[in-house]
Amino acid sequence: MKIAQRFQNIQPSGMLKIFQAAAAIDDLSNLGIGEPDFHTEPKIVDAAAKAAKEGMTHYPPLTGYPELRKEICAYWKRHHDLEVAPEEIHITVGGIQAPHLCFQAMLDPGDEVLIAEPCFTAYFQQIEFNGGVVVPVPSRAENGFFPTAEDFEKAVTPRTKILVINSPCNPTGGVITREQAQA
Repeated sequence: MKIAQRFQNIQPSGMLKIFQAAAAIDDLSNLGIGEPDFHTEPKIVDAAAKAAKEGMTHYPPLTGYPELRKEICAYWKRHHDLEVAPEEIHITVGGIQAPHLCFQAMLDPGDEVLIAEPCFTAYFQQIEFNGGVVVPVPSRAENGFFPTAEDFEKAVTPRTKILVINSPCNPTGGVITREQAQA
């Protein structure tokens, strides 16, 4: 069976190469993956068990439970004074699915996506898989490991369609400041 054309040019991520090399090293402590070395808090385990016992074991509504979406809106209002409507919230299974769905919905072949570099390597593959072109914008230590508005502006072309702001940034830990966001 022939693999779909859209997969043929996708290259393995740099992280995969690092993980493969690390697997050959004995007694190595992995400090680079988001896999905690501690147990889940008992209150979270108890809440999950309680929900399962109460029948919360079925597929949720496609965009997420309405109560959860409303609470997310309230959170944004409380913490950021930002009005968000529940219809603007879509619950996904995690930080991989959400950007993939956005890229899938928004990108046409050749559209450019500006993204701070270094970044979570899965974004490159998701963008390319969905026909986009990655335009890395370098981060610098003097700016808190996050590009400035001017850095992003210099990278804009007529083909630019999306600007990815990943904050806190994986892997640098850079967090966009209020001033940077407003610029």
